[in-house]
Amino acid sequence: MQKEIVLGKKYEVKPAAFHRNIVGVAKALSNGKIVFQIDYCDICDRQTAAAAKNEVLASYADVKGALGDTCFFS
Repeated sequence: MQKEIVLGKKYEVKPAAFHRNIVGVAKALSNGKIVFQIDYCDICDRQTAAAAKNEVLASYADVKGALGDTCFFS
């Protein structure tokens, strides 16, 4: 569990509504949860991401870890 979230930083997150981990940028804190702007998700989760307008609300327990600036997906 990630205890300190830095807004504007990328994190690997596994929200309950998604089948696989996503990569998102922490945008805001709201009622003990974090709002992430989705940067990357697997093809099986793209419809879920689009329905949520590429934003997801996640708990601190959903955060797997911070990603470096050089992380990319092809």
